[in-house]
Amino acid sequence: MPFKPTPGLIIVGAIIFIIIIGAVVLAAAPSKPKAVVGLAVVTVKCETAGLSTVKIINLNTGTSIIKAATALPYSFNVTRGDTLQLIAATQPNFLFNAWVFNTGTFDNHNPLTVKVNADATITAEVLYIEDSEGE
Repeated sequence: MPFKPTPGLIIVGAIIFIIIIGAVVLAAAPSKPKAVVGLAVVTVKCETAGLSTVKIINLNTGTSIIKAATALPYSFNVTRGDTLQLIAATQPNFLFNAWVFNTGTFDNHNPLTVKVNADATITAEVLYIEDSEGE
């Protein structure tokens, strides 16, 4: 006697098929990157003309790097709790104004010394100074 599927058996088979397809799709989907415990991401940037370089020194490890303004924004990992020193150098006729943090706060010290406890974006702001000799 030939096999005759019943409507209930067809529905059960369809449900099993949907579950299998859903599991395959979920397994193939990209997962979110997991935060690395103990590390923070710091981004240094400048959104105006006039910055020449930024020197970044990790005072805990002694490592340092100098980035040209054209290489900004620059992001890097740092161990939470480390202290960084940032030194901005400006082009002629420009004056360093402030470091602005993603929290909305700012600091006008240059060099700036800051302890990193969380991800941070730090933006260098510079001002144009008119050349009084050119008048």
